[in-house]
Amino acid sequence: MDSRELESFITTVEKGSISRAAAFLGLSQPAVSKHISKLEEELGTDLLVRGHARSLLTRQGEVVYRYALQVLELQRAVRKEIAETSGEVEGLVRLSASSIPGDFLLPELLVRFRRSYPRVEVEVSVSDTKQALSDLMERRADLAVVGAERNLPGLASTHFFTDELVLLCPREHPFAKRESILQEDLAGQELVGRIDGSGTRHVLEEALRNEGRAIPASPLRFGHTAALVKAVAAGGGIAVVSSLAVPPDGNLVARPFAPPLLRPFFFVHGSLAFRPVKTLVEFLRQEVETS
Repeated sequence: MDSRELESFITTVEKGSISRAAAFLGLSQPAVSKHISKLEEELGTDLLVRGHARSLLTRQGEVVYRYALQVLELQRAVRKEIAETSGEVEGLVRLSASSIPGDFLLPELLVRFRRSYPRVEVEVSVSDTKQALSDLMERRADLAVVGAERNLPGLASTHFFTDELVLLCPREHPFAKRESILQEDLAGQELVGRIDGSGTRHVLEEALRNEGRAIPASPLRFGHTAALVKAVAAGGGIAVVSSLAVPPDGNLVARPFAPPLLRPFFFVHGSLAFRPVKTLVEFLRQEVETS
């Protein structure tokens, strides 16, 4: 019995279906199905009753599942002890991030990470929440950092940090004279906005809908926050942006919302069995918590 077969079988049982197990493990559905079929062939019995929505254990499958957990736990213990004695963490981590963490938070943190783990390479793609999650689902990335929690089959979502959305406007704009902005103040305003798929746009629109308020028109929309900020600086209007994206520009003013408009960011990932990915997640979370 190959450990990959056991892992595919256990994950299918725990996630409820082959498709969810494949997403979690970063494998194709045919690969997971092949692992389970090979395990059944080796043992000479059916382990799962495959349904359209959920796969269920047979009586023989229950026995195999119980022992498979013990086998993999022993393997993990061996790998952990060897890793602790070998010391070095090495490998390539492909990270896909939405524009706020990708452009304004991760660069500095990843420089510090590389100083601590010089044998780990990190490849970062920056887009928006929708694309980052697509990269993860299509296995073009090992880890996604996004600004909207999504319950995706077979993937785990854990909190990373909480940001605040603010209104960015030119210093001569009437809103610049205010200490804070109410959501109702956006009524009738035109915003320089983000394109569909942006976590910032999603959070703002959801907050307005929850209050029964109209969503302001955004006739000018950008894929990246940096471009949006430049448009505001060029006199294009006002915008709702992350507090991390506010430039040290005396011509632009950021005003908080009252009550605050908060936006959580999340790690989204499959299995953290790959040591460099797990190490990176733990490092980033600790850095933010202690900053």
